[in-house]
Amino acid sequence: MRLSRFVAMLFTLALFALPVTASAQQRLGFYDGQRLQTELEDAKAAKARLQKWIDDRQKELAREQEALRKDKEAFDKQASSLRPDVLYQKGGEIQSRFIALTQKYEHMQREAQTKERLEMEPILTKIGQAVARLAEQKGFAMIFDQRTSGMTYGQAQYDLTNEIIRLYNAGSKQPSK
Repeated sequence: MRLSRFVAMLFTLALFALPVTASAQQRLGFYDGQRLQTELEDAKAAKARLQKWIDDRQKELAREQEALRKDKEAFDKQASSLRPDVLYQKGGEIQSRFIALTQKYEHMQREAQTKERLEMEPILTKIGQAVARLAEQKGFAMIFDQRTSGMTYGQAQYDLTNEIIRLYNAGSKQPSK
């Protein structure tokens, strides 16, 4: 039993040592994906389209909310003079409108998330292609997104964000196939 444990431990150590020695010979780099999404013209345009869509929906919701607020105030003023059955009916209508408005808001949020994903998906694909071209051209073994990889620090000399922006923009100017 002790021998098998020893062999397993040696095997495990060998597995951990291989990537360390192999990566020491390979080029590594990183980029700031958040910065790409704020500086690329395609991303700025996508975010502007999404923001306009959200603003339009929020204006519509604000109008409905204001109408509901006014109706609720009018209902509250009349409540003492209404018959119980009318009071119950009108109170139920206002409550139903409030629930519908809340559901509409939640639906808008889900729709905004879907629209954002659909707007950003082709841009993220093109970013991935630019990263792959850079890795191929310059011989990088790995290029990490600084924010999503869990990386907390990287020396500026390994930051490839500007090169990726350049490659992305160069790829955007090529005619579509």
